[in-house]
Amino acid sequence: MIRRSGLLALAALVVWSLASSGPRVAADEGQWPLSMLSRIDLRAKGFELDADDIFKPGEVGLVDAICRVGGATGSFVSKDGLILTNHHVAFAGVQAASRPGQDYIEDGFVAKSRAEEIPAQGYTCRITEEYRDVSEEVLGSIPPDARPADRSRAVAAAVRRLEGEAENGRPGMRAEVAEMFQGKSYVLFLYRDILDVRLVCVPPRSVGEYGGETDNWVWPRHTGDFAFMRAYVGPDGAPAAFSADNVPYHPRRHLEVNPAGVDEGGFVFLLGYPGRTYRHQSAAFLSFEEKWRMPYFVNRFREQIDLMERVSAEDPADAIRLANEIKWRANVEKNYRGKLLGLKRLGLAGRKAEEDRELGAWMEATPERKARYAGVMEGIADHYRTLAESAPRDFVLSRFGRASTVLQLALDVRRNAVEMAKPEERRASAYLERNRAALEETRARLLRDFVAAVDHEYLVRDLREILKLPKSYAVSGVREWIRSQLSDESGLDVEAAVFKAMRTTSLTDRRRLDQLLAMDEAQLEVEGDPLVALARAVEPALRTQSELARERAGRIDALMALYLEAREAWKGGDFVPDANRTLRLTWGRVRSYEPRDGVVYTPITTVEGMLEKHTGVRPFDAPAELAALVAKRDWGAFAHPKFDSVPVGILYDCDTTGGNSGSPVIDAKGRLVGVNFDRAFEATINDYQWSSSYSRSIGVDVRYVLWITEKLMGAGYLFGEMGIGK
Repeated sequence: MIRRSGLLALAALVVWSLASSGPRVAADEGQWPLSMLSRIDLRAKGFELDADDIFKPGEVGLVDAICRVGGATGSFVSKDGLILTNHHVAFAGVQAASRPGQDYIEDGFVAKSRAEEIPAQGYTCRITEEYRDVSEEVLGSIPPDARPADRSRAVAAAVRRLEGEAENGRPGMRAEVAEMFQGKSYVLFLYRDILDVRLVCVPPRSVGEYGGETDNWVWPRHTGDFAFMRAYVGPDGAPAAFSADNVPYHPRRHLEVNPAGVDEGGFVFLLGYPGRTYRHQSAAFLSFEEKWRMPYFVNRFREQIDLMERVSAEDPADAIRLANEIKWRANVEKNYRGKLLGLKRLGLAGRKAEEDRELGAWMEATPERKARYAGVMEGIADHYRTLAESAPRDFVLSRFGRASTVLQLALDVRRNAVEMAKPEERRASAYLERNRAALEETRARLLRDFVAAVDHEYLVRDLREILKLPKSYAVSGVREWIRSQLSDESGLDVEAAVFKAMRTTSLTDRRRLDQLLAMDEAQLEVEGDPLVALARAVEPALRTQSELARERAGRIDALMALYLEAREAWKGGDFVPDANRTLRLTWGRVRSYEPRDGVVYTPITTVEGMLEKHTGVRPFDAPAELAALVAKRDWGAFAHPKFDSVPVGILYDCDTTGGNSGSPVIDAKGRLVGVNFDRAFEATINDYQWSSSYSRSIGVDVRYVLWITEKLMGAGYLFGEMGIGK
């Protein structure tokens, strides 16, 4: 295992871009592994730092101030583990701590002292510690002439073994193997997981979510999407579960906060953990995304959101339980709609098809290449043609039980009985001992947020989708289960069957759930819980679907390894791997843009603009206290000199995607000037292609963060901790 002295020292990477995108400065695009810094003239790009200031082998750099939190990014802004991230990143923790009469979602939360900081349930803080390339070990585990499904199994087994070995004897550390290029290269990252994360200061929804879904993925923006959290460890400095005895974590490095912020044209860069991008995929992949996958999920999520919002309007307690689910589904649904529009507007699949034709001609140009890459392009096209033919069935079966809490728990109970009967090394990943805490947290969250009315409807819809499948795709056992719940044989009354099953199941009782989780398959059969019986009825179909997915993954991984190898040679060098939640760097400038002919958006918004949107009705319901501060022009120390007002949002052309939520926006000197939280609607297509003309990311200006923290939340005491003078 390479220590931090070799952190991210991967192979030299250069930018890849679509041939049709035209000439431009290469460094403008890319979520860059830090190993590239020594190869780039950072000063020429606008940095006032050298590569060594950001990352230097064996020494402390800015990368040590960056962490993963809540599935996204945060940054340490004090020596005592204070984390600055997004309101929407902290949202699930706020929701878990809320209840009627103590609604931190609506009212916000502020701890006046460290003793008042409360647990952010289910959160960990993850810090990159070590890495090593394990491509040879992963790929070497694949038997010669392995069938596609066996290839997938071999890779999964090698990954699991390598992760287990890396964690062995290293308590508090978490290993993950990341696929850098599909089917081609793998890197094992070792992280320090801090288990005790607490809420410190979170603004009310009317600030942190101002504009709601109306403004989501939209500029101009006036959302105070920030939150402060804190990482704690045991008295010995080791990661530990929540305890009153725990002490603040002391990071190796924290970011200096620059209360003067940044101006239009100013250089900025981001460090963070971007999620998934798909810029190296084929035209066939893009076409499948555009025609099949994204439309299906847009429609499915829209139905689920409508149902949850209807139920939320009837009961405040249900509104709190469903708040996080509504929020993330609405975010993904609108993101997908933006991507669909972008794919169509750019004609991206067609443009990529032309590039694939050129690549195919290059493959055929010499006997050696023709032999090496024989069948690659045809195989990829055939893979996605097969996926398109079976998409209706695949989507139904792959998502069955993902929405309904009771069905998720029922499937979990069944799988638990099967997996726990196996030796540890043969269990499915979720049921390994190293993953038990995460599985328990999932169960606790499902029970905490359970809403019977929503769950009933989800289960009815899932079963009706199953029943609509063609006979050749029929799931045996479902009709029999429905009839078993009915008192007569008059027909398949799904609604009545679900009503009876949910009335008699004991899965939502934590004590009974624990008892069921302690049972083997035979005991579960005797127990006779109706929803566990449903899980048993659908298990054969789900296993078949899982095996089919494994076989397809093995086939496409092998093809894509050759496809990427050929593209690399054709382009004349390596290229930046797609984002995959590993630490990356991107840079740019605060810039306006022209989304449509004759429309120009400037890159800074102010609190006056926020109040221009104010209607008094969510989502444009600015707090009265904020309006009063604006009326008095009480800017404190945080006015932008150009506007004589507090800036709220900033717009910049850095290359970001999901997972960059909460990434610090850092100025040329390495000081925090904002917090990234979104992209413009036109930039949702970033996952497939980036362009300096339309790709814009959105952050909250640090001056607004500090102004709200002091003037609205009364948490100015944090300034001293962050080293900010008034």
